[in-house]
Amino acid sequence: MNTTNVALNVQIRRIESDLAELFFNPREVDLRVGETLTLRERESSRSVIVQIIAFRSASYPALAREQMESLIDLPFAEEEALKIQMQIGPNDPQFVDELGNIKLALAKIRKTVPAHDNGHARWENWDGWIPARDVEVIRTDDDEVFANATRSLGHDLRLGRTLTGEDFYIEGQDLEKVNVITGVKGSGKCVASGTLILTHQGLKPIESLCPDWKMGWNFLTEKVWVQTPNGHQAVENFYAGGEQATVRLLTRHGFTLEGTPEHPIWCRDPGGSAKWKKLGELTLEDYVAVQRHAPLFGADTDLSGFVPPELHPNSRTSSPRLPKQLDEEIGYLLGVLVGDGAVGYPHPSGRIDLINTDPEILEIFQNWGGRIDLSVSA
Repeated sequence: MNTTNVALNVQIRRIESDLAELFFNPREVDLRVGETLTLRERESSRSVIVQIIAFRSASYPALAREQMESLIDLPFAEEEALKIQMQIGPNDPQFVDELGNIKLALAKIRKTVPAHDNGHARWENWDGWIPARDVEVIRTDDDEVFANATRSLGHDLRLGRTLTGEDFYIEGQDLEKVNVITGVKGSGKCVASGTLILTHQGLKPIESLCPDWKMGWNFLTEKVWVQTPNGHQAVENFYAGGEQATVRLLTRHGFTLEGTPEHPIWCRDPGGSAKWKKLGELTLEDYVAVQRHAPLFGADTDLSGFVPPELHPNSRTSSPRLPKQLDEEIGYLLGVLVGDGAVGYPHPSGRIDLINTDPEILEIFQNWGGRIDLSVSA
């Protein structure tokens, strides 16, 4: 196992909430997504355990002068520092070349470690404590990770290799009845741009969740809540895989989904078994699941940009005077139409049918139709 305790030339930019931003020079330090680091405060010897989740290009104006000098090992004058803040590099080609290599690693705080002198201390749940800037950054060796993450009762199961190439094992009895083994983040399983995602802001194209995305992992500056099989979950990271071969799925009810062949789809096979199946392995005999009754709604009430479809040539219906703002009454009537309504055929004929015998509901619907120049007949 990797037992090196050499301090890395990595600087803390800031720690906000449970996320640490670290500056490093890839020519000196080879960091990888998934890697575990120890940030040890020199004065107190307390530490936090962090795991790298994404990388970004560093923003030159954000680099503190002493951090830049430490990373590139080249002193520079006040004039040069001012040029950097103006995003104009100094004339020294070596300085410009080294500065351009500096990257930003995003790391999630996982655990905290009390002060200790020798050996490996037991990790504790993070209590919100963060170290000062004067820290040493050390790779957390595999022995320490496994000593705090698993145990051995004589039923060791080999699951694979660590980032350092060493075999790793877990205790078989700890698996109980459900085994979930996942790949490295970002290993395929993507959907195409334009795929609609149900969020707390309504249906959104997936690429709109991270407007300034770059290739690879991106960190979301604003938390987004999405609907999942386990309820509402917060999204913290966004992965862009670039151009890849895709498979397009079309159901008999017109639902579509396009994604990479490895993307998992919850479906029921011809034998009646419900299971996850890769998009590229689906057949015409499979039934895919469609999410229904998700209690997640957007807050946008502006309807000014809505343009209704053109009516069928044989339609004798005039276009209604559509409202510019979604209000409680419209929301109520839309709910009524979802439950008891139907769209006339051929579509779009301009006709909407409401099958209901409740006098109060029918009166509300007729009054509303009259206010927007909609012809309503019983």
